Amino acid sequence: MKNKRVLITGGAGFIGSNLAEELVRKGHDVVILDDLSIGKEENIKEFKDSVRFVKGSITDLELLKELFRDVECVFHQAATPSVQRSVEAPLAINEVT
Repeated sequence: MKNKRVLITGGAGFIGSNLAEELVRKGHDVVILDDLSIGKEENIKEFKDSVRFVKGSITDLELLKELFRDVECVFHQAATPSVQRSVEAPLAINEVT
């Protein structure tokens, strides 16, 4: 299988970081986008030198256009996993989910 350039939104979260680690292990070129509101840099510290990490928001359209330009696959893992927050701020939560 040909190695691919992939983007993982929410790549510093629990699921995203595990996915990123496995894709790096398999030799893929990984870009991680995370605003670190929930994800943590410590989740990617073991392999951070092997990825391109971008601190930013998935609601930043210009940033997304730049990051999507040369990727072959996007894994959308960015979300706010909280029912309570979705009730309190449904529009904000809907933007990232």
